Amino acid sequence: MLTAILDALPALITLIDHNGKIVFVNSRWRETAMLRQIEAPDNWVGQHYLSIFQSSIGKHADIQTVGAAIQNAIKGEPTGSPIEYPFLSDEGRRWFEMKPTPLSFHGEKYVLLVHSDITERMEYEKRLEEIESRLRETLHITRMGTSTYFPETGVLEWSEETFRILGFDPARPVPTREEVFRRIHPEDNDIYQPMYQHAMATGESFEMDLRIISSSTPTKWIRLIVIPKKNQNNKVDQIYTLVMDISEHKSMEDRLLNSQSLEKVGRLAGGIAHEFNNILTAIEGYAEIALSELSPFGSVRNHLQQINRAAARAAHLTSQLLSFARKQIMTYHVTGLNDLILQMQPELTKMMGSRISLDLKLEKTPWSIKADPCQIQEVIREIASNSKDSMQDGGTFIIETSNIFVDLEFERLHPDLHTGNYVLLTISDNGEGMSLETQASVFDPYFSTSEFGIGHGFGLAASYGIIKQHGGHIWLYSEPGHGTTFKILFPRCDEPLENPETINIKSSDTGIETICVILGQDMLRDITVATLRTKGYTVLEAGTCHAALTIMQKFQAPIKMMISDTLFTSERETSLKDYILSNLPDIRILYLSSESNISELENISPQMALYQLDMPFSSHMLLQKVREVLDEMRNRK
Repeated sequence: MLTAILDALPALITLIDHNGKIVFVNSRWRETAMLRQIEAPDNWVGQHYLSIFQSSIGKHADIQTVGAAIQNAIKGEPTGSPIEYPFLSDEGRRWFEMKPTPLSFHGEKYVLLVHSDITERMEYEKRLEEIESRLRETLHITRMGTSTYFPETGVLEWSEETFRILGFDPARPVPTREEVFRRIHPEDNDIYQPMYQHAMATGESFEMDLRIISSSTPTKWIRLIVIPKKNQNNKVDQIYTLVMDISEHKSMEDRLLNSQSLEKVGRLAGGIAHEFNNILTAIEGYAEIALSELSPFGSVRNHLQQINRAAARAAHLTSQLLSFARKQIMTYHVTGLNDLILQMQPELTKMMGSRISLDLKLEKTPWSIKADPCQIQEVIREIASNSKDSMQDGGTFIIETSNIFVDLEFERLHPDLHTGNYVLLTISDNGEGMSLETQASVFDPYFSTSEFGIGHGFGLAASYGIIKQHGGHIWLYSEPGHGTTFKILFPRCDEPLENPETINIKSSDTGIETICVILGQDMLRDITVATLRTKGYTVLEAGTCHAALTIMQKFQAPIKMMISDTLFTSERETSLKDYILSNLPDIRILYLSSESNISELENISPQMALYQLDMPFSSHMLLQKVREVLDEMRNRK
């Protein structure tokens, strides 16, 4: 009866007695032996099982472990886990599992040895291990960790990356949930705990960014994606959490928000500076006219001169506002950064004084950049001034230049940069340094660490705007007590270096030509017209392009110049532009602006003879520029 039952079972079964000898082999064994052309199991009966096992597959399994398991089964003791072993045949390697089970029959003790083919299971486990290994590698590369919590047992499992992200030692046991919660910033924990409890109760997933604090490491931002899993009883029995370190992402996000904030302030500053320049131009102009009509010994003369000096200081401030707004008028040249620094060396040495040494470390074969030399030197001058203030007890001021290539990794850290060749300007000192709070505001307008009344705190904000207007990038590194380093990147320029000749035109500021002035600001138009008329020019004036077109069409004498602040983009302005191109092809146009570069206007009106005068300007500057343009026109004929 027993043998019939064992014969019907699909597993490979061997029955041995208490001496370890084989007394029965089921039909499944016989079929398998016939298929694989191995010794017939019927011949095994009466032989010792361990001898048969050792002769066929013993070299692939631990015979002692198999023997001990069989002896334990004969004694009725626990046999441990099933024994796994490989079996080699013509079909290749297959894996089996053998489980000894004690059995009593008619008062005799036997051991039932059940062999199961587990090849498919082993292959599946191997593939699963490979997938898990790739997953662990992927999580490590992407800086993501995993955590699994089992509420019923309280067991918490972490991946190795989770230890690193949360700042725990992977050589030690997984910390308790309470230890982890203590690392969460109190403000964030107050939000996280209710969300976590809700997920436990409902099984709903949630995502949250929070801060991890530690006495040994800086505060770290992490993102948690919490996914509860329910069992068949609709109860949460696992909570799976994906842990990501997003500190770098948060840092870039903060820089982007700060940049956007500076952009908004910059647009406001640019608008204010533009309007203020119109007013300053009128103030300077009327003061100069009044001065020209006064006796050299008049008592009012000194007051007017003070007005002019105040206007000049205000003009410098508007220039910084425009730099910050990235609307400062630039005169670009292909130049070498080393040349600009060497030109400044005597000035910087004198600025630093005897207790601060100047150290230049310049690239031997520097690439060229396209820049406004005066503006770049102003940036260096501003940083140098701040460095000097930070080294009250003396120190070293270092300026370095180098050629660098910005790769994809660097671009990832600085999203507003693009891969390519750059010239790096590094300016550093070993002064008192800055706190993180100071660094966060150092490029903000009107931020200053100086005591009230010393400086206006706009220099570094203006420097930031100048560098951005050059298509560059500026940032800083600093620690309290360890100095400050500014790093500035300029795009490489492959054009040949320029050797501009200095042209000094000295001519009379009087004239008899006819000039049409088209300015929308009444105050600016009035002072421009008055200044020109005092020097003998015939002046036609208009507040709009439409009015100017009407005047020009009626005026019979030739018009030599037009002074305007328009870009000829609206429909009415286009009508005036078309009239000029058709009827006044030789007219010179002097464009007044405190924002745009002349190249912008040339793109709009490439057929016109265009010149530019930066605002604010004095009466002398206006007259000199007008005369310069008209004389150039006359000399070309």
